[in-house]
Amino acid sequence: MNYTSETLHFQVPLTAQAYHFARQLSSKQQDSDKSRQIYLNTLAVYAVNFYCQYLEVETDLEHSDSWNSLSHLLSDVADLEIIGVGKLECRPVLPEAKTVKIPPEVWTSRIGYVVVEINEISKTATLLGFVKEVTTEELSLSDLQSLTDLIDNLQPVAEVSPNPSVIEQAVVHLGQWLQNLFTLDWQSPDLVLSPAYRSAIRPKIQEPNSQEVSVSRAKVIDLGIQLASHKVALVIQLTTQTSGSVDIRLRVYPTGDGIYLPQGLQLIVLSSDGAVISDNQARVADNWMQLELEEGRTGDEFQVKLALEDVSIIENFIL
Repeated sequence: MNYTSETLHFQVPLTAQAYHFARQLSSKQQDSDKSRQIYLNTLAVYAVNFYCQYLEVETDLEHSDSWNSLSHLLSDVADLEIIGVGKLECRPVLPEAKTVKIPPEVWTSRIGYVVVEINEISKTATLLGFVKEVTTEELSLSDLQSLTDLIDNLQPVAEVSPNPSVIEQAVVHLGQWLQNLFTLDWQSPDLVLSPAYRSAIRPKIQEPNSQEVSVSRAKVIDLGIQLASHKVALVIQLTTQTSGSVDIRLRVYPTGDGIYLPQGLQLIVLSSDGAVISDNQARVADNWMQLELEEGRTGDEFQVKLALEDVSIIENFIL
């Protein structure tokens, strides 16, 4: 490992473990170009994770999308989860490269972008620099900022803030659910809900020869330790109609040993421009609540907001 204060590049040795991870994730792809992309992405993420450990910055590698083989089917991701901060994108380049490609699907929900040179001859990865935002698929390496700028952006956000806390999640492509493609954070409701609620969200029995398709997925939403670690399950059920539209049902349930939803919990559906489409609020002793959206069409965008006191979680969706 070499750390040069003059250029502030950081070189990481690519160990047998690094290559093992890269081969493991890339070998599941049939397309050779896609496999090569995942291979290099994995080495870049490994190197940035090594750098963060050197700085004693906490990461969550296993829960990063780049460490999830299913996520690679859906997009070109090379993210590293920085605990308490957000996702850092780690983009690989080969020696002598002048530019780096950054796909549009990672232009949002990132705290920044680190460029990593992968040298397979010397078996090293060198962190070249950092940018906080991108708006183009091709970035010149000459535009990279110093790694000292990256260090400043790896500090956790203060826990106490006078402003409301709003956490916005990456876009979920619901159309892929109808093709049985899901990311790991959206699970079968049977794995998330207590037995008392499972039957309520099972798809209805279809008539013979029916063209309708129904699919449900659930995600645990954590409303924060400052609110006594309130966790609820957001359940989304899609049902296709013979007209070609899709009906969307949203439900929120308590999780774990909870019996009731937190009083005052709000379930709000917003349009892509932030206008309220529909909303509901948990009362005393409510054990679930629901909203429905009918006749959705491919390309429709909306947000689902769960809010309690000054904490809000926003999930973004496109059909």
